[in-house]
Amino acid sequence: MALAINKDNFEALVAGDQPVVIDFWAEWCGPCRMVAPIVDELATEYEGRVLIAKCDVEENDEITAKYGVRNIPTIIFLKGGELVDKQVGAASKDALVAKIEKLLSIAWHGMRAVEFSKGDYAALLVPDMGANLVRLADTRRGIEILRAPAGDEVEEFRRRPHVFGLPILFPPNRIADGQYTFDGRTYRFPITDAKGGHYHHGILKSQPFAVSKAWETADEVLVECRYYSNAGNDAIFRDFPHEFKCKIVYRLTARGLEQEVMFANRSKEPMPVGVGFHTPMRIPFAGGAAGDYVMRAAVGERVELSERNIPTGRKLPLSEKFARLRGAGLQVTDCDPIEAAFTVREIEVDGKPFRGALVENLRTGVRTCYEVDGQTTCWTIWNNGGKVPYCCPEPQSWTTNAPNMPDPEAEGFRSIAPGGTWSMKFRLYAK
Repeated sequence: MALAINKDNFEALVAGDQPVVIDFWAEWCGPCRMVAPIVDELATEYEGRVLIAKCDVEENDEITAKYGVRNIPTIIFLKGGELVDKQVGAASKDALVAKIEKLLSIAWHGMRAVEFSKGDYAALLVPDMGANLVRLADTRRGIEILRAPAGDEVEEFRRRPHVFGLPILFPPNRIADGQYTFDGRTYRFPITDAKGGHYHHGILKSQPFAVSKAWETADEVLVECRYYSNAGNDAIFRDFPHEFKCKIVYRLTARGLEQEVMFANRSKEPMPVGVGFHTPMRIPFAGGAAGDYVMRAAVGERVELSERNIPTGRKLPLSEKFARLRGAGLQVTDCDPIEAAFTVREIEVDGKPFRGALVENLRTGVRTCYEVDGQTTCWTIWNNGGKVPYCCPEPQSWTTNAPNMPDPEAEGFRSIAPGGTWSMKFRLYAK
């Protein structure tokens, strides 16, 4: 429930460390009664992060006059005791959430960002760039799980967001010649990989998402981001003529990060969907040299690639080198270049099945782990030419160029029926 604010507690509450949201209302006001349940819900959801209060204008003339409230409902937003935003008239919950999240956002190199933490974990999310979670760290042990942009790398992040954090690829990897045909329609995309002549990594990775939900409980912090594609406002629609919603949800607990990406088809035709994450796992992540670290991954067969890095359709046994991914581990930085594709097959880690990739410090035994669900059908592993400080195990819901393969469904290609949804989940943590 929202806190009742009056002349006795006003000064102390506004002077506190938390941002403050005040709903000016009156019992006789119909629109106020419509907004009241929303305000109470927000007070519960943002408890501990934002102070949300109600001020009866009939009983608090001085406070009402201080903020120039002439119409009700009016909701004001305070940060550091200063008025930073105002909502006059009734508004939806989504609209108020957007204003609260703006209130909570920090300025990060000219972009909106959201910092949050739980237990030993700290995270930094940049909604303006594909809802990319650019940092995840175990602060107690000094472990940086992901490659986060340093101050002198921000411009590179703007140009190449896929080599930092948790960037979404829609569709994943490459589409040969920038086109494919599905359900009688030919989809044509711009050539973004001039060397290979491909459409590469999609466009969602650099699109601005809205923070649509956020809350903190004793057990978790949840931040939800949404992106809507439609004919009225979206460049994506030009190349991919489907109305859809993409929702990315981050849950941070004392056990690490859980991520879910969901697509909802809001168009009248079946919508192709393929997703990947170009996840740069930091190596070294906590001191030492590159030679102290190895990667293990749940790879099965090797997907043969052509000179254009497009699958040929053949699946090959693992070479001795890549078989080490399933066993003792393979050094993947400060080494030869790697750009290889694999099917998914569980490995055993500590006597238990493991579907994912991990990086282990052989000297200390500390690991960073990346678990994927059954929607991940293949991997691309790319190590930036063998350079430090990262290697990308890229989970994909379909094989690269799946729509153009002889049997797309066998390569993980799928579509969403009108009105339907599809999702995949991941987990990142240190151990």
